[in-house]
Amino acid sequence: MNRFASRKSLKIHTSGVWLFGYANKKDLVEFNFKPFDSVKLDVETLEKALSDNWHIVYCPSIIYGGESCQLKRIIAEKSNSAIEVAIPSKGYNQYVHVLDVANYYLFLTQNTTLTERQHFIAETKGYTPEQFASLLVTHGVVQQ
Repeated sequence: MNRFASRKSLKIHTSGVWLFGYANKKDLVEFNFKPFDSVKLDVETLEKALSDNWHIVYCPSIIYGGESCQLKRIIAEKSNSAIEVAIPSKGYNQYVHVLDVANYYLFLTQNTTLTERQHFIAETKGYTPEQFASLLVTHGVVQQ
């Protein structure tokens, strides 16, 4: 990974949370990997990045917003028809706006004295698909 960046540059790797698939709350706080089998090989990549002093940003969220937003594309493609969503959902999702992610990366680049190298970026509150759809309607992102 280091071949593509200058030696003195700040390096940030973004990862999902499947690395913590079997983790409990204590494991999360201490960044102890308990990965799902499908991502076990990623642990080696992250351990190498950490040993090379990279920042690791774990994004356990659905990212929305911006011109290339997947949600916007789906809505645009289906604008003249209904979109079926499997309800009820079994859980809650955390959502984060693409500009919030960008601002966090900017924060990391501007605060070079940070000693922490691992970070989570996500809302603490989760939403069902129905709740999130309601928020999108309320804030004018989509029309009912």
